[in-house]
Amino acid sequence: MPEKPLLNIIKEMEEKHNIDTENGLITRKKDGKIIGHKKRGGYVEFGFNYAHYQAHRVILTKHLGREIKEGYHCDHINHNPNDNRIFNLRELSHQENNQYRQLSSKNTSGYKGVGWDKYSKKWKAQIKLNYKSMHLGNFDTPEEAYEAYKKKALELNKLGFKYFFIE
Repeated sequence: MPEKPLLNIIKEMEEKHNIDTENGLITRKKDGKIIGHKKRGGYVEFGFNYAHYQAHRVILTKHLGREIKEGYHCDHINHNPNDNRIFNLRELSHQENNQYRQLSSKNTSGYKGVGWDKYSKKWKAQIKLNYKSMHLGNFDTPEEAYEAYKKKALELNKLGFKYFFIE
């Protein structure tokens, strides 16, 4: 049996709960208490009718007035998974969501798309497009490698790939 659309669940929820998209809160009507608890990773989750829901997805869905597109993510713009105010949420494709990710704790260069190549003993630049890595060259400094990444990202953005985020 397919899951009930989230929009329908929200309509049922609103009989007993207030969903405040502006402030990113879901409260009980009877006592005004905020519902939900932080899960591992900081996301707010709550139970309703014997099922669990993520607050950020409920808030974005209510704001959009439609379901989040299949295969799309609800992204927190400021990377704080506990901040569910509507101006901090956006709908992104999987590839867009990956482009806006924070740098990994394993990143040694401090720049997106730049890593150390132990074989050439230089900084390498690479960019991913359609799940494939494109090698952009090896460089003496991470700054030079990042310049190559930015140049390619701008080029791809001009070709219509608008998801390359450049700091």
